[in-house]
Amino acid sequence: MGFGDLIQYAVVLALLLSLAYFILKQIGVIGVKKPVITETGERGTKKVKATRSHVLICGPSGSGKTALLNYLGVKEWRETVSSIDITRATFTVSSQIAAETSDGEAVKKSVKLKYVDVPGHQHYTEDLLDSAETASTILLVIDSKIQMTHGQAAEILYEMLNSSRVVVDEQLPIMIVCNKQDQQYAKKATAIEMELEKEIEELKRARVATRDPDREYVGYIESMKGRFEFKNESSYIKFCEASVKDGNVEEILKFIVKAHLK
Repeated sequence: MGFGDLIQYAVVLALLLSLAYFILKQIGVIGVKKPVITETGERGTKKVKATRSHVLICGPSGSGKTALLNYLGVKEWRETVSSIDITRATFTVSSQIAAETSDGEAVKKSVKLKYVDVPGHQHYTEDLLDSAETASTILLVIDSKIQMTHGQAAEILYEMLNSSRVVVDEQLPIMIVCNKQDQQYAKKATAIEMELEKEIEELKRARVATRDPDREYVGYIESMKGRFEFKNESSYIKFCEASVKDGNVEEILKFIVKAHLK
């Protein structure tokens, strides 16, 4: 075999290897980092090791989720209507963060992140839980004035804490945003915290009473022997008072930025 033949074979082999690499990359076998998921039945038994890829914005319909997403993205309040589809966006947010120095002088920090806004309708529950399991942080937005929606907010939080092992096991940072503080008779965060505790405890009693005894997985909240109290979850669940309409979102910005600083 001559030198020219060797060159020809080498070129053909290189082309075949390139083609094989392209095909394997397209089908996700190589070149793509994906979450490693093992699943043995119910959602609660799912163990997920994933790159935390987005900030999840959730809450009852009309609480101001989409308005918050818009404000974080374009720095201004816009009138919105209740979303009927999942909204995704990518943008940079900034906040003044105290430096880890002796004087503790605040320094502006910025992070570019993906955001996922899931509608509050009940038929989006599975999408909500799927999104929570790959989220880096979670914003649960609540209308501080309309008490009837607080039960819906409690149910959303209950599902995330009870049905998803990832949220609790990895203690994903969650901020409960008590929005619309600009409105008269809006409840403060301390009052909403107590309401949510009461609603979650009632949900727990109802779910435990009707639970299938043959069910393999018992969720985090349902396995509690005592009452659910936020003080026991304070390492990763925080409350803040906000008004997207008035631009009072600094606590939210600081929460997002600090959670993503490396």
